[in-house]
Amino acid sequence: MLKKVDNLDKRYLNTLVLCEEILKGSYLSNLLTNTIKTNQVEINTDSRSQKPIARLKEPRDLFTLPKEPECAQEAARWPAECQVVDMKTHLIDALPPYPEPYYLVTGRETTVSQIGEDPGQVVFQYNPMSAVNYFTRSISGGNRVKPAGFPTKDLKFESRFESGNLEKAVKITDNYYELSLRSDLYTNKHMQWFYFLVENTRKDVLYR
Repeated sequence: MLKKVDNLDKRYLNTLVLCEEILKGSYLSNLLTNTIKTNQVEINTDSRSQKPIARLKEPRDLFTLPKEPECAQEAARWPAECQVVDMKTHLIDALPPYPEPYYLVTGRETTVSQIGEDPGQVVFQYNPMSAVNYFTRSISGGNRVKPAGFPTKDLKFESRFESGNLEKAVKITDNYYELSLRSDLYTNKHMQWFYFLVENTRKDVLYR
């Protein structure tokens, strides 16, 4: 049988293949696929109705590197000089039923002056620095670090996560802290937001 097939004329074989494609309904699909110049649409033939069906191709993966086991997509890429704390950040989805003011004005406030680090104690400091003042390369998942331990009475600050911008926290007293914000990466601007983590607060204690 193989010898007979080998001796058949190539044009006859092509005719047989074409007839088979027409019977299966794939000839029209192939014709449309080759005619329509696009890489986003694929045309297949319905096995029952023998009609061509056009649909969008499945999107390619957004990333080419291996994905994390617990994540459907690859971990976010960070600038090489940035540290990323090894913890999950949880945002509050619900809004309070009434406004929560940060401070109630009394009218007897004095002008706040910066005390600085000399009489205080630096409890948090993070300012990613690069040898050049522009982006050079990124790392998948960032430079992972673990939160350091802290005294039980002190407030715990953290901003080594996405959009966090706390640069330094100086403890003056148990209830008084001086906070410094850092600008956005590779610029001296963009300090309009306050986004960092504060933990270990105590009930009925006023902090400043």
